[in-house]
Amino acid sequence: MLTINKSTLLFLLFLATFLCFNFDTVFAQNQSTSELGSEYMTPDSLLIMGSLQTLTTKESLITTLGEPDSTVVVREIECPNYFYRYCPNEYERLYWGNSHFEVCNDKAIVSVIYFSENEDINLIYKGEVELSHQTTVDYMRQYFPTAVEKMGDIKVYQEGTYQSFSLPVKPEHAESGWLFFFRENKLKRLDYWFPC
Repeated sequence: MLTINKSTLLFLLFLATFLCFNFDTVFAQNQSTSELGSEYMTPDSLLIMGSLQTLTTKESLITTLGEPDSTVVVREIECPNYFYRYCPNEYERLYWGNSHFEVCNDKAIVSVIYFSENEDINLIYKGEVELSHQTTVDYMRQYFPTAVEKMGDIKVYQEGTYQSFSLPVKPEHAESGWLFFFRENKLKRLDYWFPC
């Protein structure tokens, strides 16, 4: 396991603050649950590799994706995450490239997937909508036309500009959701996002 030193921690805190500010802006611009209506994506309806729920066990995740490239213990939590109330002082991040999953005790949940780096990873929503490095904006428009219509540019530190839209995890829960990042009409990244 890796331990984060002070300078790396300060950089990560800066990055988290910067990203939270930008994501708050995009998410707020894209979200009006009354406008989106039935356009949402529940985590339990989204399957990794078509069979593994996005909230799963650490063991099942490693069985499905193989051993992670690295594991980082996060001790100072700047922004809330899915496990914040269960592991408020520390949790693990398992990395496959830059894609990562958060782990609290034995539970794991998707945090960020870089489809451009992990072309073997795909997610299937409700057995129908495939999210992968081949997913296009037009494909997503078929299923989420209102959300895609609200797509806008977002600048991500050290990554540049993406076209992005968001979906809440359920109609009455706009505090967290999914951020979709496209470049050159292809899905490059997906974040399970919580506001700072």
